[in-house]
Formats: sequence, structure tokens, C-alpha cells
Amino acid sequence: LLLSLLFLVPFLSVLSTSFISVEEWARRGSFILIPEKIDLSAYRMLLGSKSILFNAYGVTLARVTVGTALNLLFTTTAAYVLARRNLPGRTFLTLLVFIPMVFSGGLIPTFIVVDAVGLVNSFWAMIIPGLVNPWWLLIMRNFFMSIPAELEEAAIIDGASPIDVLWRVILPLSMPSIVTIGLFYAVGHWNAWFDAAIYLKDQIRYPLQLILRSVLYLGEASYRG
Repeated sequence: LLLSLLFLVPFLSVLSTSFISVEEWARRGSFILIPEKIDLSAYRMLLGSKSILFNAYGVTLARVTVGTALNLLFTTTAAYVLARRNLPGRTFLTLLVFIPMVFSGGLIPTFIVVDAVGLVNSFWAMIIPGLVNPWWLLIMRNFFMSIPAELEEAAIIDGASPIDVLWRVILPLSMPSIVTIGLFYAVGHWNAWFDAAIYLKDQIRYPLQLILRSVLYLGEASYRG
């Protein structure tokens, strides 16, 4: 019981700190359990009539939903193609997927490409550049390759097309892999802020994490001041 209560102390500290002024926070430090004076300025700033927090929540939820769906769509279809044992040049194509895991073009070339295709300051700048993660693609490809080929052959004999084989045979058997990779994609979208800081100019397009980072930065600047 005592150990469980100790786990609640950090949460209580964060909650108590949200009810104090910047001056008290700068004077007493960040670990506060009992405020000296209740101050709701932080809540007025975040939840006021001019707050962009609700819009940031909408952007983040849209990013998680749309981004994860497109990630899984392109990762699944690409992994299914690379898992075909009779695919011409499969080794070479797999090598092309593996190379970005080791070598990266860097931040500036990536920004130049994103700017050249007209994605800067758009919602899709947070989705398209990271549409397929090579690591998750190779993991899903290996999972598809572990499924017995006889199941696909039986479906083809029954008249199934390649899309039918993927939709009715491969995907139902691969749900553990798909759900796990989808969870990693979703968490990555929820926590991401760096790409938005680079590609987005209008604050109205910012996701939640970038807004929270800005609030934290302002709080640290006030503390140093």
C-alpha cells in the first residue's frame, strides 16, 4: 500500500504545480505537493477562449487516425509484395528497403524534398515523409513469409485473386503482427513533434505535443528569468 501511494506522489506534484503561479514555481522549485496560493492562470491560458489546445487535440487525433491507417495500408501491401517468393528482383527490392535503416539523407535534404513537393506547412507533411517505416516493413514481411504457402495455393485454386488472398487469408492470420505494428505507428504519431516543428509554420496546424513543448519552453524561460 505504501509503495502504491509513493507511485502517486509524482502525479500529485504535477497536479499541485498546475495550481500555482509562475513566481511561486520559480521560488519553490518544480516539486510541490501543497500550493501556498491557488492560481488558475495556467488553466486560463490553456483553456481560455483564445486557446489553441482544443484545435491541437483535433490535429493530433486526425494525425493518429489518418497516419496510422495509411501507415498500415502501405506497410502491409509492400510487405505482402516483398514476401512473394516468385517476385523477380525480390532480394534487390528488399535491399532498397534495408538501406534507409543504415544510411539517411539527413535533415536538410529531407526538408528540401518535402518543400519541393509542396508539403511544407500542410497536414500531410506529418504523414507522407514517414509513410513506411523500413523496420516494421521487414518485420511484417517476415511474418507473411512464415505463413504456409499451401494456404495461398488452396485459395488460388478456389479462384481467389492476389487481393482476395491478401484480404481473406493473409490479413486474418496476421492480425497480431498488424495490431502490434499499428500500435507502434499510433504511439509514434501521438508523441511526434519534431517534424511538425520543422515543416509547419502556422500555429493553427500544430499538434498537441508541439503546443505542450512550447508551453514547457515558456515555463523554463520564465524560471530562468
